[in-house]
Amino acid sequence: MIKNRNFFSTAVFSISLLFLTMCSDKNNSPVVDNNRIILPDTVNTVIAIGDIHGDINALKSILIDSHAISKNLHWIGTNMIVVQTGDILDRGDNELQIIELLFRLKKEAPMKKSQLILINGNHEIMNFAGDFRYVSQNSRKNWKNSKLLSTDRESSFKRGEYLALEFSKFPVVTKVGSLLFTHGGLTIKQAEYGIEKINSDISKWLTDNNTSLPAILRKKNSPFWNRTYGKNPDSRDCRNLQKILELTKSGTLIIGHSIQKNGINSKCNGLVWRIDVGMSKYYGSRNLEYLEITRSGITKKSSGIQNNQ
Repeated sequence: MIKNRNFFSTAVFSISLLFLTMCSDKNNSPVVDNNRIILPDTVNTVIAIGDIHGDINALKSILIDSHAISKNLHWIGTNMIVVQTGDILDRGDNELQIIELLFRLKKEAPMKKSQLILINGNHEIMNFAGDFRYVSQNSRKNWKNSKLLSTDRESSFKRGEYLALEFSKFPVVTKVGSLLFTHGGLTIKQAEYGIEKINSDISKWLTDNNTSLPAILRKKNSPFWNRTYGKNPDSRDCRNLQKILELTKSGTLIIGHSIQKNGINSKCNGLVWRIDVGMSKYYGSRNLEYLEITRSGITKKSSGIQNNQ
């Protein structure tokens, strides 16, 4: 149980955390924050991966480097949870291979007392809504090799059919201990609406072709599209985030969606971590970064540099 601290101790802790957060960007050392990092008893490590956008090589590189999978692409991590914060689809050419790999790994992980959590991002929702503007031509061609799905990519994304039923099992917002994950962000109103209700609404929308998304999930600040904390949150935004974390009984928010050109970083004194680094080959040469989270703290890691050649 976490004991209440007086105001002075809290202030000192916040200043110390800010200093550690700044240092972590320089030397990759963990940010020790035992008040905010509470993991389930059976979990030793959480790996957080940002937007993939159709790049199978970037995904493999990070999963291997984090010791979640072996070089022959089978799950090996024990007592581990890997969270991918959405947008595995669009832009890149390897969507089908990514889906096939992740679906298989989701089945293998429990055999090692582990779990792979895939979050629905805005590009997943766009595809199931029939918006295929960001699909590459090579991905359409590669899709014809599918043995599990329709060989026509667009037909595979019909709501109520196989792929939609599988994605309906993926959350929009999820918690791992005190860690709160979503693709873009949350508002106070959405936090009050409730994580379970948000996930239930999306699941129903994906499985029932006659269901409409509720208004709270159609707006620009929905969990799929929100960029408040991915861009430049001000002091008011940070106070709102504190309220969001209180409402969801969380300590830290981890998001993707908004590309961080200088790599993974945190804002609001460590209350939010932004992990979309544009790792897809589509974006050019970038560091393949991810977060490793243990009871000791949060560490920014890199499995190498993406090369667009």
